[in-house]
Amino acid sequence: MDGDEAELRAGKKKRPEALPKALIAKLVQAYLLPNMTCTPRAIEAMGECVDEFLRALSSESSAVCDAEKKKTILPEHIGKALRQLEFTAYADAIEHEELRSTAVPRKRARASDSALSKEELEKQQKALFDEARAAAAAVE
Repeated sequence: MDGDEAELRAGKKKRPEALPKALIAKLVQAYLLPNMTCTPRAIEAMGECVDEFLRALSSESSAVCDAEKKKTILPEHIGKALRQLEFTAYADAIEHEELRSTAVPRKRARASDSALSKEELEKQQKALFDEARAAAAAVE
């Protein structure tokens, strides 16, 4: 064990990539039962677990992505990595969400798709801006 690792284990040196303790504490408190509390050391331990999980998942996802000769990690890479790490329930949830989000493709509204002319659209836009300005002035 080198000096940096010894300092990390002794709690004297913080890992630079660690999530902020306040964030971990807030997340932990959000999921506790109403009459429960959590000690600072327990929150710190959960933070260390989260950090380790993210490191493992990132590393495995990167390996899956690299094996497929891709340069960008996609949700399916994360799903495969979760399965390899034996977190199949999470992999199922990711795949289900991915299927759900791709089942209904989003369509962007474009001015060219409108039945109105460009001038009519600009007139509508100007009217909406004027209406918003009037509403904002009424509030002040």
